[in-house]
Amino acid sequence: MKQIVEKDVSRVAVDPVTFEVIRNRLMAISEEMSINLQAVSGSPIVVEAADFNVGIFTANGNLVTMGKTVIAHTGSLVKMLEHIIADCAEDPGIEDGDMFVVNSPYKGALHAPDMGVLAPIFYEGERIGWAGACLHQLDVGGMVFGSLASSATEVYQESMIIPPVKIIERGKLRKDVWNMISGMSRLPKNFTLDFRAMTSANKVAIKQVLQLVDRYSFPTINTVFEDIIQLTKDKIAFRLRQLPDGVYRARNYLDHDGQSNRLYHISLSLTKKNDKLTFDFSESSEQTPGFANCTESALVGGIFSGMLPLLAYDIPWNDGVLDPVEIIAPEGIICNAKWPAAVGHATLSVMWLVESLVVEAISKMLASSDEYLSEAHSSYFGGADLLNVAGLNQYKEPFGNTFTEQMASGAGAYHHRDGIDAGGCHHIPAQKIPNVETMESGTPVLYLYRRYMEDTAGAGRNRGGMSLGSAFVVHDTPSLMGIPMAHGLEVPNAFGLWGGKPGSCIVRSMYRETDIQVKFAAQEWVSDPSQLNAKKESLSAKPGPIFFQPGDVFEWSWQGGGGWGDSLDREPERVLKDVNNGVYLKETAENLFKVVIVDGKIDQEATQKARDDKRRERMNYKMTKRLPNSLQNENSVVIGPIGDTLQRVQVADDVYVQCGCKQLLAPANENIKEYLGVKAIAAEDIGTRAKLHEELEMHEYACPSCGLAHFTEVKRKGTASLHDIKLVD
Repeated sequence: MKQIVEKDVSRVAVDPVTFEVIRNRLMAISEEMSINLQAVSGSPIVVEAADFNVGIFTANGNLVTMGKTVIAHTGSLVKMLEHIIADCAEDPGIEDGDMFVVNSPYKGALHAPDMGVLAPIFYEGERIGWAGACLHQLDVGGMVFGSLASSATEVYQESMIIPPVKIIERGKLRKDVWNMISGMSRLPKNFTLDFRAMTSANKVAIKQVLQLVDRYSFPTINTVFEDIIQLTKDKIAFRLRQLPDGVYRARNYLDHDGQSNRLYHISLSLTKKNDKLTFDFSESSEQTPGFANCTESALVGGIFSGMLPLLAYDIPWNDGVLDPVEIIAPEGIICNAKWPAAVGHATLSVMWLVESLVVEAISKMLASSDEYLSEAHSSYFGGADLLNVAGLNQYKEPFGNTFTEQMASGAGAYHHRDGIDAGGCHHIPAQKIPNVETMESGTPVLYLYRRYMEDTAGAGRNRGGMSLGSAFVVHDTPSLMGIPMAHGLEVPNAFGLWGGKPGSCIVRSMYRETDIQVKFAAQEWVSDPSQLNAKKESLSAKPGPIFFQPGDVFEWSWQGGGGWGDSLDREPERVLKDVNNGVYLKETAENLFKVVIVDGKIDQEATQKARDDKRRERMNYKMTKRLPNSLQNENSVVIGPIGDTLQRVQVADDVYVQCGCKQLLAPANENIKEYLGVKAIAAEDIGTRAKLHEELEMHEYACPSCGLAHFTEVKRKGTASLHDIKLVD
């Protein structure tokens, strides 16, 4: 429970104009905090990738306003503040001028590199609020540079762990504590600048919030604090009441835990009843022995990240979004790990998949409403491929850096449009990536290319967004150490909806002992590493430290966005445009969309035949159950949609699900997949950049009457198909 320590003040009446003026001013202060933080930090991961966030909070730790960068960081600040108030209120106390630092994942941080600094705001001797900032530090100690050690089995091995510690006391830095903390980092100068950036951002907020208090009075500001949160609570509750009650399920998989290529699942059952949401993760795998787990704080951060852009796209973002939420996640599962589990990779693995599950489940809920169908979307890329590098740079200086261009991956498709190419992260509204020139100036590499990658977009009536990819050669340094780590090399994590196919997997290769320097000397530019004389190595999801030598070339591409709808319903002209624009290889497009292209033109007759043949094949897929034929002649009344190709209908006293072709498919309270035709499909059936873990299988489900594809599901071999949606009549 949060300990409330705030000024005893009655609420006052605030007129709507004053309320909006103050609310917008608080949002502007959050933006100024962000600008100040980036200006002071100078860190490439902060400046180029916007891996940070800020917030203003009430006295008892409720979020009032936040920045527009990494959403999960602000959810994390809320958890940090809970622990600061609980752990420090009595000893050492919370006083005017204090600031507290936290990076323990078991005390609110997402993982140890995500450090937070929070400061109380005092007025006339009473605490009236908090300011907070959180950012990703390049290194906070531990076994390897970057503090994400794939070989770690306990949190003790990963980095220094800082529970809430008073680092600034009454305005004065505690130098002994600071020297101990900063001395743990391999990059103390960068570390110090990042710390100063967070404290500076907090000072901006404190100064300007107090200016508002002086101008409008504390009772007015306190009332606005409360009413901003209440406004969000009311709007979220109203929106939820407009959506159908039911259970919406999602499931995703993580390959490789840092120790071995074991497969783990994260499962979500989202129950919506009236204006309440219950997120139940209890059927997820137990925590891993490696570093891919996440703690409760990252679980909350993932839920926060999934909810805000989908349910609160036009609602103020604050603590009120979580008001209707109940979370069920027993301690010891992969998404609520028990101390001292390693959690270094949490943000880019399990937390990311939690967000993807929340997006999937909420999108299924939105797609069950005519009014909100247009807000639902397929998955953005399901995980980022991290690459930390360190060594001597081209100036012969020790350096460390993190590649963040992989955030420019594909966004999910909607029922009314394609996903955005290089759409970025669902959880970073103000997404950025570094320029090639910026990376080359600070890291001893030379890019061969950075471009859109063909065959990364998930196929569908509307396709997912393409991902970028790049290749670079180590340049002007004797050696370089790199640590790549990801999931999704053998799991297509970016789900499609309503028959849409998943996006691509991550693909990466290392070309050793190349002749690229010879080609450079001959003034030959190489944009395709496969043209080099080299030894090609495929890298596992988490290979641990690897070493680059002069002339070594690293190539990688990332996950694209999931598709929406049956790919056979994509207009042939759009498919031809995709091929001409390099979205798909010609052979891939012909396989996925059954569009026949001859001499750069569509063969309409052959295309129609290929599509008809495929639909007839689907109509003969194996089925488990069938409705009685007598039902098909009964009159039905439409109740509401399930996506844009299925409907719930009333037939006499019962409710069924029917296809767009008007074929009754299944009782509404049963798993529709058991009444559809089903066929196992291979990784190559969704594209050339997909791969399936040996424990996984993939199935396509289609209407037995018209051959329309309704679902594509990736699941563990031998397990039951997911019962995606169960609505309450």
